Amino acid sequence: MLKYINSIYYKILNYIGKGRSGAWKRIRAYFLTKEPECQWCLKTYDLDVHHIVPYNINPELELKLTNLITLCRNCHFEHGHMRNWSKYDIEIRKKCNKNQEKIYQQLKLKKEIKNEESPISWN
Repeated sequence: MLKYINSIYYKILNYIGKGRSGAWKRIRAYFLTKEPECQWCLKTYDLDVHHIVPYNINPELELKLTNLITLCRNCHFEHGHMRNWSKYDIEIRKKCNKNQEKIYQQLKLKKEIKNEESPISWN
């Protein structure tokens, strides 16, 4: 199923990409150097640059850095488009920040648990 979704995804990207600005590839590459991880799950591979307001809704925002966010391929579909390519979430950056806070809290908790000494005395 995921392969099928990815296949459709790349067909859509190829179709949409035909009307894009010639500067899009350069802006995308630059943006990935500034934001090199998925803003939802923190992955550093299979990354897409997602338009918060989609290109087909407002082409004037295509190259605006404030309209871009890095998402991995899975999070792009799951969270950026809410599991429907025709939808978009204007609050995606805010939601990503909240999710990152949860991730960092979980990592902090795991580190604290790992560093705690066992209360059981073996002597």
